[in-house]
Amino acid sequence: MAEDDNVIYADFAGRTGSRSRRGGCPGDAAARAGREQQEGPGVTVEPGDVLLDLVCSGADPMRVRRGRDYAREGRVEPQGAEGGRISASVQGSQAEPFEASIVMPHRGADELARALRLLEGDYRGIRRARQGQVPVPVAEALFARSPRQVRMSCTCPDDAVPCKHLVAVATAYAAWLRRHPEEAFSFRGVDLADLEESLRRQRSNDERPELSTGTRFWDGGAMPDLPEPETRPAIEESDLGLLHQAMRGVSYSVMAQLRAVSDIEDLYAALVDPDERPGRR
Repeated sequence: MAEDDNVIYADFAGRTGSRSRRGGCPGDAAARAGREQQEGPGVTVEPGDVLLDLVCSGADPMRVRRGRDYAREGRVEPQGAEGGRISASVQGSQAEPFEASIVMPHRGADELARALRLLEGDYRGIRRARQGQVPVPVAEALFARSPRQVRMSCTCPDDAVPCKHLVAVATAYAAWLRRHPEEAFSFRGVDLADLEESLRRQRSNDERPELSTGTRFWDGGAMPDLPEPETRPAIEESDLGLLHQAMRGVSYSVMAQLRAVSDIEDLYAALVDPDERPGRR
């Protein structure tokens, strides 16, 4: 089925598949170390390469090779890639496929906003992002900075992390990102087109409403006592993609969308921990 080391990329968004001539799983410690030293302006990387480095760090070479073969043979059936989680079924050597997932660390809206500011002020940066090249801090915000921050699991009997099935999922998704670079941003609930539109508005000197600091809300009068509900990490456990989608409909720019999500995160923190309320810090 595959020739010249082609990788049949899995369709993570329900579109027609194709092939990518870029494949594999570098896991190159030297490349990672070099990238860590190259975070200055103008230094860009492919998000897919960053993902592969994160997943394949310290992996057994034989498992990497077998995982590449699985991706090349089209054995990866995507289940979804959003909210910081990549899920897929991988047809291995047994009759039933194995379920594999790769989970990136939680990213608050403020963290994403800080990274995206590297793109928001520069059309060339957005154009390069559409071509699959982003600054190192942006790639690390979209995925992770260290392999230790990545959680991986697979239903196969192999105790190794990553196993060949996880390598296959990472390889297939990296190939998908090379064909659809904007999906690296959708992975975190960010629409690259919205980011470009916000820059266009900024360049045309559109007036933007001044954001309230919320001081008058918190300090303007007596507040009733807050209840003491049982605390649960609802923000981290919920579908942040849906939250970003909801805020996108009422925000005039990507940065406003991220600030809205950040405000909701702060409000949740205030509900579960009164000491975190604005005005008490």
